[in-house]
Amino acid sequence: NGKKIGFSYIENIKRPIAIDCTRDRFVSAIDRKAVEELVDKIAICEDKEQRDELKKCLPVFCFHASFPNGKRGNKEAVASGLFIIDVDHPAEPAGDIWHRISAGLEKSGWKVYIAHMTPSGGLRLVVRRRDGMGIADCQKMFSGEFGIENDDHVKDLARCSFAVPRKYFFHFDDSVFTDTMPICEVTKDDAVETTEDDA
Repeated sequence: NGKKIGFSYIENIKRPIAIDCTRDRFVSAIDRKAVEELVDKIAICEDKEQRDELKKCLPVFCFHASFPNGKRGNKEAVASGLFIIDVDHPAEPAGDIWHRISAGLEKSGWKVYIAHMTPSGGLRLVVRRRDGMGIADCQKMFSGEFGIENDDHVKDLARCSFAVPRKYFFHFDDSVFTDTMPICEVTKDDAVETTEDDA
């Protein structure tokens, strides 16, 4: 369809204006010293309320969609062509899970643009959707193929992910900013509000 993948960036939850996430904005966020310091604090903080307060100061990526009117919400969302995989509290190190997945990617036909560890030691992937498939169906298929357990709350278009520093990244393919988007099927699941945002 010729349209490029587009997702949104929010400076932080306290200033929730959604703007287009360019490569420069993305790189600036993951390379910011303040982001590294905040995420390191979150990683060792055992108090949930305190962790949630710290997260509010982090930049946010809305990988599932863009919001042309600047307001993050499922009604305003324009699908990006991407979906998130979140493996929370895995039994093995996130890097080992990513190594296993990356070894099978070429054969599988999936394209993973971003893979990083989360502050809690989980794994987050940002993946290109298959033509004509909704977010939840892509997540289910990908998880099944690679034998991982995805958090099934991360399926709505307005879902957001808090930034982590570059040292948390296993993989970053910046063609996410230049590739054309797949044909996106917007399903009922994509528009359902789910639980809290992700770290």
